[in-house]
Amino acid sequence: MRPQVRDLYKRFLIVGVDYPHPEGMAFVRRKVKEAFRENAHLTHEATSQTLTHVHNSESQADVNRAVGRGRRVCKDIVGFIQLKKYRAMRERYGIKEEDKAREAEAYDFHAK
Repeated sequence: MRPQVRDLYKRFLIVGVDYPHPEGMAFVRRKVKEAFRENAHLTHEATSQTLTHVHNSESQADVNRAVGRGRRVCKDIVGFIQLKKYRAMRERYGIKEEDKAREAEAYDFHAK
């Protein structure tokens, strides 16, 4: 396994600890394994000894694209987790009705 692929897998597992799903980490691990298995042919093609140099560089580019796509998905998951945490905190310690009215008045004052 390539170091960048292993690093991506570890990132998903670290991020998956806080994933808001009833199964939590088990759900994330299962989905990540499925995704990695779907793209396993990219790694096997890139590491094969019988490939030509041109084909090998194309396979390496495919692996890099897949890793980049995985990193973007990981960042999206982090954003999703942060949004869920923000909403939970907002619900717990949210703004009271009087504060909402004051904020609206302040906004109207600055808009004039």
